[in-house]
Amino acid sequence: MESNNYPSNLRNFSLNNLATVIPEIFNMMTEIVIYHDTENNILWVNNAAARMLSRKPEQLIGRKCHEVLFSRSVHCKNCHVLKSISTGKPRKGKNTSYGDRYYNICAYPVKDSSGKIEGVLEILTDTSDAIEAGIKAEKTEDKYRALYRSSLDGVYISAPDGRCVDANPALLKMLGYADGNDLTSIKLPKKDLKDFNEGEKTIETKLRRKNGSLLDVEISLNIITDNGRSKYYQGIVRDITERKKLDRHLNFLSFHDSLTRLYNRAYFEEEIKRLNTKRQFPITLILGDINNLKLINDTFGHNYGDKLIKAAAKFLKKYFRKEDIVARWGGDEFVSVLPKTGREDAENIIKRIEEWCNGRLISEKIPISISFGVTTAQERIKSTETLLKEAEDNMYRKKLLGKKEAYTSFMSSIEKELHDSGIEKKEFIEKIKYLALKLGRELKLSPEKLEDLSPLAEVYDIGKVAINKNLLFKKEKLTKKEFDEIKRHAEISYNILKYNASLSRITEEALYHHEWWDGSGYPQGLKGKEIPVLSRIIAIVEAYMVMITGTEYKKPVSPETAINEIKRGSGTQFDPVLVERFIWKERL
Repeated sequence: MESNNYPSNLRNFSLNNLATVIPEIFNMMTEIVIYHDTENNILWVNNAAARMLSRKPEQLIGRKCHEVLFSRSVHCKNCHVLKSISTGKPRKGKNTSYGDRYYNICAYPVKDSSGKIEGVLEILTDTSDAIEAGIKAEKTEDKYRALYRSSLDGVYISAPDGRCVDANPALLKMLGYADGNDLTSIKLPKKDLKDFNEGEKTIETKLRRKNGSLLDVEISLNIITDNGRSKYYQGIVRDITERKKLDRHLNFLSFHDSLTRLYNRAYFEEEIKRLNTKRQFPITLILGDINNLKLINDTFGHNYGDKLIKAAAKFLKKYFRKEDIVARWGGDEFVSVLPKTGREDAENIIKRIEEWCNGRLISEKIPISISFGVTTAQERIKSTETLLKEAEDNMYRKKLLGKKEAYTSFMSSIEKELHDSGIEKKEFIEKIKYLALKLGRELKLSPEKLEDLSPLAEVYDIGKVAINKNLLFKKEKLTKKEFDEIKRHAEISYNILKYNASLSRITEEALYHHEWWDGSGYPQGLKGKEIPVLSRIIAIVEAYMVMITGTEYKKPVSPETAINEIKRGSGTQFDPVLVERFIWKERL
């Protein structure tokens, strides 16, 4: 249909010419096909495009695609048609939305015999319902051959026995062939040939590369017939290696825990059903719970806690038998199913694990400690929940009995780390303790306060174990970000101490030992007597000891110089009354 409003080259265009170049196959396709001139005017559309746009084909001729598809007055920012015209190369776009549908767009430049671009063939494939259609055209026209050759997907034509007679460059590259001389080496597996006779369809199969390896591919198949007899087959080949990897990964994750790679709860529940047969009894369940995981997360962070969980999973898998099922049950819990195993044998396995755990450290800092509970079913399991509850009750009884021992082991490990790494030397701590108690007695603190001051002097800085050593020993001036990181040690000390009943009384004293008398300290900016008296004592004593012993970036000073510095901080950093009593006592 012509119009005075059409560009001059449009008036010279004939649908008959198009028909001689691209057969009626385009009107048979479910994909949307639009042919543009070099000025992005629509010259021809197939029936699918007309249906999609709810218009007659002649109503679309001469319009711009951005007008009819997206109701825009200007070209799309990343128009694949324009880019194909400007570059002379095919362009692809994925998941472009139109209304409530999504399309993959392919734009192919169409060139004449001299190589000049005459127009662009745009193909939109509806990916919303995963409709994948193969090219249904014979390679009979020169411009179709150009499209065939420039396709980014692999395309081939084969004889009825699966022997390849033609393949485009994309497929040759996909399979590792330099040219088409070895086309006979490309052959569809015989087991898939029977599917050809079912007509057009999409199958997944494997093609052998030139180097002998197999490539996962998806092939959109179409049979070309002549008088009812199969003439040849054509297919569009897509490399689905990454999709297969993702499928395998998702399948793995459906029954495995992503952190530990052990089986997950869903798999465990299915296996319990499978094993619940007479020949598998007795069946023993072992429930394990990592001790102090919340404390470790609060102290060192969740990344460190994850390391502990993975380490525990690794050796649990190592110490259980091949036929046993080991799964991660929850955050810090594991469950193991031992078929054909009585309670005594299960207890022996637990004993070996506990012996292995004894003295074992993660990253040379934290001991692995796990509490176990055991239960055995001698006959058909009526309720998995009841069986697990029995194991859980047994586990928590052991956990309660071993709670103090697990915490003591944890504290011993981090105190050792503090001393061995040089973060806090024993002699330094002992001197802090001596001076703190000396000042406490001078202030005539109650026996209860003095009793708390002694352990506080030993553990107030224990949170430094979780701070980067490079920052603690840095000789250059700290940046604000680095100093903020170091300041976290007070809160970490608080988190560590709150888990111990005997030390929980001094958690706030440890938290506030860096508060200043004038309110400019951290972590909460407490002021004056809002700061616990034991925190104020530690603040003075620590400052004095740091000055006379020196640090990585400051040389030690004399006791007299240190006392003068303490005096200068009186009323700002330090409690002036405590400063006066400390100076008086130290000068005696």
